[in-house]
Amino acid sequence: MNFIYFFTILAFPIPSILSQDPVQIDCQYSTDDGHYSCDILSANITSASVPLQFTGQHEEGKTNENVTMIRTPVYLANVVMDILHPQFFTQFPNLQILRMPGVNMKSLSIGNCEKLTEIDLRLNLLTEVTNETFTGCTNMKTLNLQGNQISFHDDSFSPLIHLEYLDISNNGPFQLTNQTFANLVNLKELHLSQVNSITGGLPFSNLMNLETLSLIETVFNNFVLFEFFLTGLTNLKNLNLGANSLGNVNFNFLSQFSQLESLDLSNNKLTSIPEGSFDNFSSLITLNLNSNEISTLNENSFRGLTNLSELSLWANKISDLTSLSFGHLSNLRVLDLGNNELLSIPDALFESNDNLETLRLNSCGLKEIPKSAIQNLSNLIHLSMNFNNFTEIAENTFVNFPHLKIIDFAFNQIKTLNSNSFGRLESLEVFGIISNKLNEIEPNFFHNFPNVNLIFQGIENECINGLVFGVNSINFDEENVFSTCFYNWEYGRTEPTTVETTTISTTTTSASPTTTTLPSTTTDGAGMIKITVGILIFLVSFVVIL
Repeated sequence: MNFIYFFTILAFPIPSILSQDPVQIDCQYSTDDGHYSCDILSANITSASVPLQFTGQHEEGKTNENVTMIRTPVYLANVVMDILHPQFFTQFPNLQILRMPGVNMKSLSIGNCEKLTEIDLRLNLLTEVTNETFTGCTNMKTLNLQGNQISFHDDSFSPLIHLEYLDISNNGPFQLTNQTFANLVNLKELHLSQVNSITGGLPFSNLMNLETLSLIETVFNNFVLFEFFLTGLTNLKNLNLGANSLGNVNFNFLSQFSQLESLDLSNNKLTSIPEGSFDNFSSLITLNLNSNEISTLNENSFRGLTNLSELSLWANKISDLTSLSFGHLSNLRVLDLGNNELLSIPDALFESNDNLETLRLNSCGLKEIPKSAIQNLSNLIHLSMNFNNFTEIAENTFVNFPHLKIIDFAFNQIKTLNSNSFGRLESLEVFGIISNKLNEIEPNFFHNFPNVNLIFQGIENECINGLVFGVNSINFDEENVFSTCFYNWEYGRTEPTTVETTTISTTTTSASPTTTTLPSTTTDGAGMIKITVGILIFLVSFVVIL
């Protein structure tokens, strides 16, 4: 009997294998951004020999010939494609855009690709690209292969003569030669990482139209080598040399790129910005120096950056600032000084930065809010000072801030909120005070904030329970304050462990609200008995099956 049963089971799948049942591709058709798209919701393609069957309802008057784009959501569990099936190109003959990130694709074969202008196959498992992979794809303008495991050849990209965007970063160690990009004369943006060798001359010598270059995580920690790489890129506007362990940078060499607008030197080992480093960088708009080892900034460190709009100095070792450290940055709009060792801030530090709109002073060890330093920042929109050691907000600290929308004091040690600390902040929308040591909020405190939500994350009609937990007195009689906050506060005072986040409809809370009781979330004895019985039944059933 067991012998017959075994062969019955073994023979069962044979008809299915012989019949080569088609793989169903579930398409949701829609028009988006000028393209008629097939959004793949489910697919499991393991072989190019198995035919595909496309399902889904076309828009009125549309057929497969109208489809110009195929998309799959990133890492959608229902979509797995070991290969790029050739039937995609025959089924949709006018395909222009192919976006299939994160579908576990291992093999790449492209045919009938004359009309393709964009391919996005990032975050897959591809291992090789040869000069035959993209044969015929001469109209391709955008190619994203980031985050695969690809070994590239010298002529992998030779057919792509009209390519303008190429991202091949995060594919493992990469060898550059003077032939790798030789045919990409129209390339405007290039993203590389983990380059570990260069042979045969200047690898970028033909990229005369290149405007954006990201060259990160290389093994070259001597800037002299980067001077060699970058020679000839006269149209460069955006340069990222992050995470290269650079201890020094030849800013004089970089200044030859007269059109440079963005420079990223983050995650290196820079210890200082020598005086006059940026004297010839008048076109620079964005400068990223995050995660270096810079300890001091003198009054001429940023001289010459007359058009700089955004400066990031997060996660350095800055402890010494002068009143003129940012004195040359009159057009600065975004400044991040977070995660440094400031302890205190000079009173006149931002005197020349009255155009500042975003200021981040998170995790700096500050003991008091730098009232004098920020007084002239009347254009400020976003002020973030979380993870410091503030215990109070001094009187008249926030008076002349008509555009301020977000204040974040989270994770400090503030004990009271007094109305005399603030002027009328008409534009304020988010007041972040979570995880402090509040024990008193002055009556009428919120009168000066006609549009505030009192919500740390700005989620409408939600309020984190711990926001005002522990406060002894509070007045939520203003219409602008959501009753959710009072609801959580009132309930949280008596049952702080049973409510995490509560959402209710927006209503006006009276000055003397009635205490609201929520249904108990505690599991009673009867409930525990039911759960125990259910578990026993499951275990018995499992044993019987075995």
